[in-house]
Amino acid sequence: LKEYRANVIYMLYNEDIDSESANIALATENPDEVNTLLSVINNRGYNYKVVYRGSDTEEVERIIGLKLVEKFFLRLRKLVSDRDVKQLMAIVDSSRKLYSELVNFYSEVGNHPEKGDVFSNVLAFASTSIVRLGKNFKAKQLTPLQFNTTRILTFCLPTGGNIFVFQHDDEFTMFDAGYGLYYEDFKSLLVSKRINPSRVKRIFVSHADADHIGCAGYFSEEFGAQVFIHPDCKGVMDKENRGYGANTQLSRLNKHFTMLVNRFTQCKYPKNMNFFPTEPLSKIGVFNIIHTFRVGSLKFEVLESQGGHVPGQVFFLNREHGLIFTSDYLINVESLSDEEREYLKLPRYLMTSTNTNSQLFREESKHLIEVIFSLNKKLKEKKSSVIIFPGHGNYYSYQEQFSIC
Repeated sequence: LKEYRANVIYMLYNEDIDSESANIALATENPDEVNTLLSVINNRGYNYKVVYRGSDTEEVERIIGLKLVEKFFLRLRKLVSDRDVKQLMAIVDSSRKLYSELVNFYSEVGNHPEKGDVFSNVLAFASTSIVRLGKNFKAKQLTPLQFNTTRILTFCLPTGGNIFVFQHDDEFTMFDAGYGLYYEDFKSLLVSKRINPSRVKRIFVSHADADHIGCAGYFSEEFGAQVFIHPDCKGVMDKENRGYGANTQLSRLNKHFTMLVNRFTQCKYPKNMNFFPTEPLSKIGVFNIIHTFRVGSLKFEVLESQGGHVPGQVFFLNREHGLIFTSDYLINVESLSDEEREYLKLPRYLMTSTNTNSQLFREESKHLIEVIFSLNKKLKEKKSSVIIFPGHGNYYSYQEQFSIC
């Protein structure tokens, strides 16, 4: 600060409160001085957040906004190479709307500093998906499972949610659809498994986050696949806000976050959708059963979430064989690779901080375990057990002692 003759109004530092950072107020005569100083700080590897008070000219907004964006890209360097970071920066620079949303995102984070790292980590994870395309696309396929005449294929994409493909009769049905930018690579993967993508006739979506619905619009547009989803997801999609309709102080932050992730991952919402009815047919535990459908020889019930993770969340349950698709609930964290853990950090934010209501999410997870426990007791008589299909990581059999991360 002395070297660049910054006029320091005050500096606040208290190691008992935060031993890692200080709060500094500066005054300068013109924006160029701010730009020069922040460039030096940036080059020396310090992380910072700027709160600007002064002229409202576009030039000053550009300078301050640029530094906020650079802070985001500093985080990306922990996950991808400098070449990949430059590629991502070029994408942002070419899109004024994307750039503006990134600035707005960080501006909103300033009002919720305790959430800033969580959302920037998730955002960094989403953007790194861009460098996993083409020759870098590697999806993990789990061992197929056969139930009567229906076969279930599980594909774990390099980043983002799992896609479950059911082979039955002479067609295919999907549960969830992964990030949109993987569409072409995922089609090629299906072809390599002797699956004609045009034979995917239905897609059942657990919720409207980009890593679960992103490809659905592409399948619908190209092949006419029908998409089935909870009606509460319509508000999330129309307003492009994963927190839409939820009573949360983070609603605006969720909006910027949703728009950014959708842009980075090329999410395409389907134009035509089939909405599950919401009038309860019955209950299982605390969850309303709002619909039933068949996939080949398997009958599924649609369980309506109470909204802990995101509005419009549903679970899919087959009682005969004990198959339950829990999406971002009850994830098998131990099955994730080190790279996946670095990207997802599931115990920290996919399981807690990105939920619209974290307390409700935890309660719902416990209620899901109760449903699974009760169902598993009945299946034991047939020498079988419940199989949990999470939205990330491997599927796994129920064990009487397991915990939520």
